Amino acid sequence: MSDRKSRLLGKLMLLDALKSEGVHYLLHELQHDFYRKPFLENWKPFNISHAGEMVVFCYGKHAVGVDLEKLDRLDDPGILRYFHPEEQEYIIASKSTDLAFYEIWVKKEALLKAIGIGITKGLDQFSCVQDKIRYAGTDWHLHKIDLQQQYLCYLCHQAPSIEVVTAEFDSFPEN
Repeated sequence: MSDRKSRLLGKLMLLDALKSEGVHYLLHELQHDFYRKPFLENWKPFNISHAGEMVVFCYGKHAVGVDLEKLDRLDDPGILRYFHPEEQEYIIASKSTDLAFYEIWVKKEALLKAIGIGITKGLDQFSCVQDKIRYAGTDWHLHKIDLQQQYLCYLCHQAPSIEVVTAEFDSFPEN
């Protein structure tokens, strides 16, 4: 049930952004591309992510991706074999493999969502150790968004610097 609430809250955040710009769409106008990335015809690129009790929404003039994860322990270190070798080395050499894993995972997800391909193309095809990644001839920049301490969030965009405006929404009341 919490996933359903989070997805709904993400859509409400989208509607709020549209309303603030004087654009009126209905949720039934929401479409998905081949990789299931949501979009609205003739509106700005946007992205939504949720984890735990948080939902993040972002949009901009150009392609954008965001990922959010609630920090936890890395249960299956075997997953690292799917990562780029540079990322594997970075995670293994770090003081906190759990935190390093989530840092790379969130960056990678944000990049994949910005590009619009999801994780279908292979996690080992590029490294997200740095905050600037060149993919298919385009430079992508990863920007850390500080939220709550137990969450990690990165936004991916083509611009090396961006203005991030945050707003807090109240959660759904518990019934």
